[in-house]
Amino acid sequence: MSSESGKINLKQLYQEHSDGLTSFLTRKYDNQELAEDAMQTTFTRLSSNQSRLKNVQNIPGYLYRMAENLVVDHFRHKSVEDKYYELKTDIYKNELEFGSPEITVEAQRQLIKVQTAIESMPKKVRKAFLLHRMHGLSYSQIAEKMQVSVSSVEKYMLQALRTCRSTINE
Repeated sequence: MSSESGKINLKQLYQEHSDGLTSFLTRKYDNQELAEDAMQTTFTRLSSNQSRLKNVQNIPGYLYRMAENLVVDHFRHKSVEDKYYELKTDIYKNELEFGSPEITVEAQRQLIKVQTAIESMPKKVRKAFLLHRMHGLSYSQIAEKMQVSVSSVEKYMLQALRTCRSTINE
């Protein structure tokens, strides 16, 4: 798998393992498109992290582990999104059941503003915000999961909070 320069031969690795990896991922996701996207992401990450592979003895095993981690990340992210929408629905139902018409209308407006604020956030900012607020991850955990620095996560969170504040105060 390695060339003379010490880098792995991605083309050969792709040719030998892309079909098997896609089948593996299709079983995990139960969705061919998600599996193909994850397979491409796995090879992209492998390509960009070749310096880390110097001491890896089993590159195909490492490749499958990277793919498995993408599956885990996908379902964690989906779980966070599901919790967000469930919470949003619960808040809406509670306001409808227990509030006066004026309070209900104002709560609906505020909920729409919060939803609009979150949906307007750039993807990375929204992901960091939801991982922190909905999933309870620390900034360092988010940084590791998103493969960015803690400083970047802090900036994402600051941007998210500013977005929420400005949208709600409109």
